[in-house]
Amino acid sequence: GVDNWGEVKKLLASDAKADDAFGSSVTVSGDTAVVGAFDDNDGGSLAGAAYVFQRDEGGVDNWGEVKKLLASDAQADDWFGYSVAVSGDTAIVGAQGEDAAGGDAGAAYVFQRDQGGLDNWGEVKKLLASDAQADDLFGQNVAISGDTAIVGARLEDAAGGDAGAAYVFQRDSGPSPSPRPSDQALPCRIAFASNRGGSSRFYVMSWDGSNQTLLASDADGAQRLAWSPDGSTILFPVYRNGNHEISVVNADGSGQRYLTNNPADDLPWHTPWSPDGSKIAFASDRDGNFEIYVMNADGSSQTNLTHAAGDDLHPTWSPDGSKIAFAADRDGNVEIYVMNADGSGQANVTESPADEVGGFWWSPDGRTIAFYSDQDGDNEIYLVSADGSNLSNITNHGADDLLGDSASPWSPGGTKIAFMSTRGGELFDIYVTDANGTGVTRLTSDPAGDWFPAWSPDGSKIAFTSGWAIQVMNADGNGQARLTDPQFGSWGPVYSPGC
Repeated sequence: GVDNWGEVKKLLASDAKADDAFGSSVTVSGDTAVVGAFDDNDGGSLAGAAYVFQRDEGGVDNWGEVKKLLASDAQADDWFGYSVAVSGDTAIVGAQGEDAAGGDAGAAYVFQRDQGGLDNWGEVKKLLASDAQADDLFGQNVAISGDTAIVGARLEDAAGGDAGAAYVFQRDSGPSPSPRPSDQALPCRIAFASNRGGSSRFYVMSWDGSNQTLLASDADGAQRLAWSPDGSTILFPVYRNGNHEISVVNADGSGQRYLTNNPADDLPWHTPWSPDGSKIAFASDRDGNFEIYVMNADGSSQTNLTHAAGDDLHPTWSPDGSKIAFAADRDGNVEIYVMNADGSGQANVTESPADEVGGFWWSPDGRTIAFYSDQDGDNEIYLVSADGSNLSNITNHGADDLLGDSASPWSPGGTKIAFMSTRGGELFDIYVTDANGTGVTRLTSDPAGDWFPAWSPDGSKIAFTSGWAIQVMNADGNGQARLTDPQFGSWGPVYSPGC
């Protein structure tokens, strides 16, 4: 009734656990709410978290969770989420126990909607006091309105012991970093493989299918290509002199050069570039069996990291560059291993008698690996934490559910996973599920079969292979359009980054 203020929804964290302190801080702006849980342990004991809810997510007035926020540099006892504030498309989260400027000096983190993908709420700035000192508890309180934020530091000492202070921050205040030339000039492209001309080669085209251009005449399109993080370069294997080598070419097809040159097979996988573009990981059998190697982006300083019996293949960098996941058959079947980027700390994270042979991919936040396996009798999609904990089957269906091995199945914000499944018939179609396995939605139903889904960097589109042509659709499955001619046989689309 009028002025009744009736309860419309009880909010709970999607991953609620005892002692998280969910609800210790709350804020709302328009159709968006943020709830703090400063005792959440995902980033370390009492590291903290915050949760974003949207009014119509999951139904009218449902107030569904759209994102769990964690600090990019989360550590134990940070108490991230002790305070929260939101204004329009910007949220700020306080972490009064953060230690970057001294023990419990504190920090606050700014998140923006659509940063890193549609509705992603990505971190854009870490705020510290200009005169930060230990025990200030900067971030104990936060507020934001439009382009202005204020952060409280209850125990700051400038005016006397524990007198306190508050700091005002303005969006767009201070110098902005100059963009790199490559960030300013590169067009958005889709790279793909095609057997036009009678052999498998790699091509690039504009997002609308125009300007289809051969990358290199000796590229082996039966393997994998990978864009450099800045989108200026494409890496791929070539087959020459009886073995595979690694080559790179500028995104416009010019300047091809070879990074390896030896009698062994050198094979990259779908994520060979370190996130900063300075290193390349690959597998090579130059020591008798396949091992994981890392080299500089110019091909220098090629270093064996694994030195183990059995074959180690498919190295894949974590989003922060600190880890490399890879496949290995050291224990009689193929498992997923994770190691530090220098090769130390190698650990089996799947520990299953089945083969984890399916394409495996880091989540955008680097906390989880998605893969497919037949360990439960048929091919299903699984998630496992990077330390081997929290293994879960998220599809659990009698059909074959597979992940593509050319482009990441994770949406840019990490909230959804695109996959291929036969649950609709004999051939594969494209489906999307929420990252927790709920909300499975069928997007395609072409009788010719659909494979290899690839998210656009902004999360608005999915490119895929249909009947051996490249097609594109909106992320909800609508607006499907063909980009290449099926008579040529094309597959494995991969968007250039940063578009």
